Amino acid sequence: MEDIVSQIENASSERASEQKNRNDLYHEICLRYRLARKTFSSFLRNYLKKDFINILYITAEEPPTDYIMSFQRQYPDKAIKVLIPLFNIDNDKTGKAFAKIDYFMHGKMNSASLCHVRSGVHNVQIFGIYTENFSKIENHKDIYSMKNLAEFVKAARKAAHVLKPDIIHAENIPLLMGLELENSWLSGSPIKYVQSVYNYQMFKDTEPFITAVTFANKNEMKRICSDKNIRKNLSIIFNTELPKTVNKTLAYINYILKKYDEYRKNVGAEKDSQENVILKRMDERILRLFPKMAYKDKSLYNPLYYSLKCANAKILYSKPEEEPKWADSVKNILSLPIKSNIDNDNKIHSEFDTDNFKEVRFLNKRYVLREFSQKRIELKFIDLNIFAEEDVNIHGYLDSFYRAPLFFIPLNEYTDLQYIKTVSLAVLKAFELKKNIQVIFNYPKNMNNTYLNSLLDFFESQHILRGKWLALEGKINIPQFVSGADMILIPSDNYLKIENFLFNALKYGCIPVLSKNGFTNSGISDIFDDLNNGCVFRAKSDSEDSTSEYENVFLKALDFYTNNNTCWNPIIKNAMNYDYTYDFETLEKYNSIYEELL
Repeated sequence: MEDIVSQIENASSERASEQKNRNDLYHEICLRYRLARKTFSSFLRNYLKKDFINILYITAEEPPTDYIMSFQRQYPDKAIKVLIPLFNIDNDKTGKAFAKIDYFMHGKMNSASLCHVRSGVHNVQIFGIYTENFSKIENHKDIYSMKNLAEFVKAARKAAHVLKPDIIHAENIPLLMGLELENSWLSGSPIKYVQSVYNYQMFKDTEPFITAVTFANKNEMKRICSDKNIRKNLSIIFNTELPKTVNKTLAYINYILKKYDEYRKNVGAEKDSQENVILKRMDERILRLFPKMAYKDKSLYNPLYYSLKCANAKILYSKPEEEPKWADSVKNILSLPIKSNIDNDNKIHSEFDTDNFKEVRFLNKRYVLREFSQKRIELKFIDLNIFAEEDVNIHGYLDSFYRAPLFFIPLNEYTDLQYIKTVSLAVLKAFELKKNIQVIFNYPKNMNNTYLNSLLDFFESQHILRGKWLALEGKINIPQFVSGADMILIPSDNYLKIENFLFNALKYGCIPVLSKNGFTNSGISDIFDDLNNGCVFRAKSDSEDSTSEYENVFLKALDFYTNNNTCWNPIIKNAMNYDYTYDFETLEKYNSIYEELL
């Protein structure tokens, strides 16, 4: 009996051993198969991979020369070309147009010129697109309106045919906007597309009808004009018979485009106008003709979302008010400080370095106060080197009490009302507390802001504030001011060209006072967070009352300057030593994105 039991146990153990060997063999075969498949896939990818050489960087702003130069120094085998809109053709700065671009818009063919801009810094190739419609733009931020942006986007697509890049990198421009309406060459082209978005609020939600008729190609426009429902609604608006031809329907649509703002003036009113009701019906019809335009529901349509969805890679810096779900997977791809070109051509009154800045910055400050004293302004005896253009309007003046801290406040055509309110309320708070300060405002001539004008009128009416404020309307030599000012006030950095002021200020030892929001200042240490390297004052709280928070950090910076003179010079030295160039790690992240696309 024991022999039988022993034989059964031996047979069972043998079967278990055989099963284990079979399992081990199976796992070994699977492992070798996966290894062989991975090796073959890697070989195939490397064999088929196309190394990129040319990058076309498309922007409606000032080209980021420092990023381009840093990237080309790190990767000398790569070449970056820049494409921008041209608002006029200056023969001294732009060469002759070397290519004519035809693009379809609003039912007809338009033409644009592709020029080579001669003012490229350090041999960076800058190209510009010019149309007659761009010459009518009075304020450069109007390029982001639907009509103007559509022309630039469509012309940029055609220009890419001529420039032939491997990768397109669009900075805060929805280059693929309207792709759901037309068979773009990008959809079947080997050219890959990267989109950086740092300010969603620049691109408002747009209605389907106006977007469709703006971005549709010939076939899509013909489909819109042939639709009986669209023609019926147009006949109701114009109180005419049903338009029977495509050309007549197109004429009605073009008229609506010109008067669109008037038709949509009372949107949301309790009793909506007949025109608004009919335009809403046409929105409904467009979404039926082009169902891909609808996102979630018809009220959340935004072309920028589609642009990002179609891009090969996204770099997101700010959130929209209502962010689509798919953006969650890409919104933290990169968290990079955005750098800007530092203008080294502008001269300052007295040059200095980290060894002699204490005495020389005082001389520069005295120079600014002297040039804008009451007598010099009245006699028009101001040194013209302090301006970037001759015709600068001057409001107010400065007294020569040198011990008062001097604040420089930059404004431009892109700063909004909240920005101006935040910085002005902080200054008014200091005046209310009878703080001994002087402030200099600088803003462009085309900036007709009612709040700012009211603020300057108030300063003018207050006798006690005379000699404590100065407002310069026009282009000035920024380094002349930041090389003498003690602090620069930037309550937010999500505006075009604001970062120029920030890095110029750091270069010349002018300490920035910043808000918590934004991305530009994310890599710069706060004075109270890092005593050894800190060089900015920054609000700490995420409070909804951002204006109050900025007032607090402004007064905190003022008290620090007044009561800690011995600690101020090391802070200036930290600011001057701050490295505002792109580091290798940041460039490597960009390069890895470009490499992965191909």
